[in-house]
Amino acid sequence: MEHGLLVMFLGVAVYMFIESYTFGERAAAFPRFTAGATIVGALLLLFRSYLPGPVQKLVVESDGAFDDVADEELVESDDATGETDAEPEPDEPAADAETATETRYVDLKWLTMHGSQFTAIISLLFVVVSYLIGMLWAAPLFVATYLGVLRRPWYTVVGLSVIAFLLAYSFVLVLGIGIDGGVVLDLGRFL
Repeated sequence: MEHGLLVMFLGVAVYMFIESYTFGERAAAFPRFTAGATIVGALLLLFRSYLPGPVQKLVVESDGAFDDVADEELVESDDATGETDAEPEPDEPAADAETATETRYVDLKWLTMHGSQFTAIISLLFVVVSYLIGMLWAAPLFVATYLGVLRRPWYTVVGLSVIAFLLAYSFVLVLGIGIDGGVVLDLGRFL
């Protein structure tokens, strides 16, 4: 599933990179840079097992932005079960820190799915909704849906959705990119 998500990101990034040449030089700078970074990142992740040792280690190691979230979820699950972080029993195999991989699932009320599958589906929906009503309006909907499904606090959902709208609106104001309307609904006239 992860490979499918990476291929989808790669395809969208290549399309965005090519389409950036239809913009004016100033307006094309950000989409071109973002698409280029996405292409490089997706290719590194797709071909990580074929990379030389030091580069592979840099790409594969997962210390980063989500460590605190994983730790909080681990603490919450331990508190809920009443278990503590004790040493494993002698007859239990100890997990090797370098070979253990964490698989994350998104628990919807009616369905549990793999995290990368959820990300792929919601990203595809974001592209479709952006095409239909405009990215300016789809961005806060995407952020709110994503954070809502992950059960983040309401103030985080609202705050980040407002930031997503303001960032998208800054593209309309500063760069003059017409992302405020789609093929079905053009709400740009209300701005």
